[in-house]
Amino acid sequence: MRTALEKMKHLLGAILILIKGAKIGRDNENAQSESDLWDLDEEDKNIVFSEKFITRAIGDGINPEAIAQFAVHISEENINFTRIIVDIICDGIHSYDSPKFPPYFIVFRAVLSLKDSLQPTRVEYDIGKYIQVINKNMKFKKATHAAIKFLVDFLGKRKKKKFKSPYSSR
Repeated sequence: MRTALEKMKHLLGAILILIKGAKIGRDNENAQSESDLWDLDEEDKNIVFSEKFITRAIGDGINPEAIAQFAVHISEENINFTRIIVDIICDGIHSYDSPKFPPYFIVFRAVLSLKDSLQPTRVEYDIGKYIQVINKNMKFKKATHAAIKFLVDFLGKRKKKKFKSPYSSR
């Protein structure tokens, strides 16, 4: 069984690397050109970009690092995919117990860290949605603790701006 999961991890990683070479469409005309990328046929698009596939890929936790790269790739300059990914993450965190959270956190951290022209809109939506999930789960102490800890850790590791108090000595 362990060997099969390891093979799935590598297979999923390979599939997602291939997808990074495919055109997906961007919301911003200033986005990097996709002219050198290849076209996926409609059937493949329907499978790989389906909520069912993404939900299963994140939830199974087989290769969260590859899923995070995939999520960043499809979310870049594409607010619709961003919202799909974040909705899946928040639904998973809402539905499962805290031991199942790590793959969701890996993908969520990657999407929150994505720097593009949509970052302000993305972060506002993502954090708002995430806080709604925390509020819904307040009666579950471990889940609430894990969710808040993730957010505090994420915000704490962001580049800190130097702030000089007007009251400090010079």
